[in-house]
Amino acid sequence: MFSISGLSSSSSILSADYLNALVTQAMKYQQRSYDLLKSQRDQFSTTRSLYTELQGLLNGLRDQVESLTAGATSTFNAKHVTSSNTSVATALATSNATPGTYELSITTLAKAHRVRSEQQLYTDQALGLTGTFVIGGLQNRAVSNKVTVVNTVNDFGVSSTIANGQRELGSGTYYVEVRNNAGSWEFRLVDEDGTAISIANVANAGSFTPDWQNLSAVAGQTYDTGRGLTINFGTGSYTAGLRNNGAASVRYDAKGVEVSVTSSSTLADIASAINNGTYAVGNEVVATIVDRQLILTSAHTGTRHKIVASDITGTVLSGTGSSGLGLLGDGGSGDVDPTDGFKFTLQQAANTSMTVNGVNIIRQARTGLTDVISGVTLNLLTEGSQATTTLTIEADITTITGKITEFVTQFNKVTTYLKSKSDVTQTASGTYTRGGLAGESTLYRLRFDLLSDLNRPVPRDGEDPLSPGDPTSLREIGITVDNNLNLTISDEGKLSSALTSNFEGVVRLFDVLMNRLTARLEPYTRTTDSIIDQLIKGVDNQINEFNNRLSAMQERMQLQEAYLRRQYTALFSQIYAASANQFLLGGMLFNRAI
Repeated sequence: MFSISGLSSSSSILSADYLNALVTQAMKYQQRSYDLLKSQRDQFSTTRSLYTELQGLLNGLRDQVESLTAGATSTFNAKHVTSSNTSVATALATSNATPGTYELSITTLAKAHRVRSEQQLYTDQALGLTGTFVIGGLQNRAVSNKVTVVNTVNDFGVSSTIANGQRELGSGTYYVEVRNNAGSWEFRLVDEDGTAISIANVANAGSFTPDWQNLSAVAGQTYDTGRGLTINFGTGSYTAGLRNNGAASVRYDAKGVEVSVTSSSTLADIASAINNGTYAVGNEVVATIVDRQLILTSAHTGTRHKIVASDITGTVLSGTGSSGLGLLGDGGSGDVDPTDGFKFTLQQAANTSMTVNGVNIIRQARTGLTDVISGVTLNLLTEGSQATTTLTIEADITTITGKITEFVTQFNKVTTYLKSKSDVTQTASGTYTRGGLAGESTLYRLRFDLLSDLNRPVPRDGEDPLSPGDPTSLREIGITVDNNLNLTISDEGKLSSALTSNFEGVVRLFDVLMNRLTARLEPYTRTTDSIIDQLIKGVDNQINEFNNRLSAMQERMQLQEAYLRRQYTALFSQIYAASANQFLLGGMLFNRAI
């Protein structure tokens, strides 16, 4: 560590190497003291790492415990749904699903409106058509079928602009719901399904929200939703109303996409312009070309999403032959709907019609249905008299068993770590090895406390909420402790059987045991000033103290080294000078003798 320079290297006793050796030897005692202090500091650093590692393990166990404790986020809420006929329907269940059986019959599946044009000569050659048409809405947005509520909602209108970053409301009926919430009047906008719509936030300009808003903030004003619709609010006295139960309502028709066609435009150009347009939500139209025919398909299924189109100038859509594409009109060859305004309708817009446990239900879509069976997402696949299936919702035993296994694994990680780091063990040679946390009595006891909390039976007649017939210990459901005090699922069949035959009883047992562990872990895992935090803080103080002592010692050693260098260098210089004089004098005497 300490080097000395300033003298040239040589085989002479006065060399720099020899000088360095002298200084190193002189500093050896101080270096040993420094190394010993550093070793003590490093031992505290190792202890800190052990505390940090244990903290992570305990936090991981806490998370596993929370997942098996009764409550909204409990793994025991996991549900599984099976379909007796997956060719008819499939489903996914969330933890909010209610267990039971649901008889599902599908009469019709929702379909998208689809129309076609006349066949054109080419797809990539100029059609020679000129004009402008609008698709996916009207030329100008409009409101109709207004239902107002005196002193609450006086009128509806349209805005000339859409707010930045927003899309226009889709065509359909909307409701202004109003309620008195603890003396404060509030409003929101919902669609025909009761879904709350995100509109301008009266409390935060520039933001949008689907939540209930303060009605007094817009009283007597024309409120712009920022999405095409305006609402003229009254000044009170207000009247509460919900969708289909006293709420003001309006039919809103969105503005469509305008497409300009020039004489050089091809069929492909027109399809591209349609596909690249910005549509109101739910009004999107997809254009394809099949056999030199322009095919228009609504991007959404259901009768609310019929395609709307019209010529503004020229006859690009309504004209036939050389005058237009032959899209608009009625009664063309193969037209399946002579009343929708399109000459060749390939598929009528249709809704899903079904029954669930005898209840008739209509929906606009066929997949992703989340509001038919609570907590379940339905995907419907076939229709007709044979399209029936039984959906069975029950606890997801596979997921729950997997989470119990994860808990067991994490529990063993903690107890094994505590044992290995807290024990003093005898080696084969008869010596003893201390774990890094040996001497920490609190941590040593924690291992046994955790095992006791988990394996101590729960009395049915105690304060814990067990019912007659419930298991009172983990052993009864196939979870035991082996000879090494490791938790193990010794009988998976027994666990699965218990979950199947007495699910609620197993849940109650786990809830009691997990609450025990939660109380035991809380002093070690709380977010502020936990026992582990205190231990780490104490070690940090020790490390800082050692660092300060090492820094001071190193400074003293550097000064001592510099002093020795100067002293030895001066001494060697004197010896060298004396040797040179002696050599010169000897030469002179030798010459005189000759």
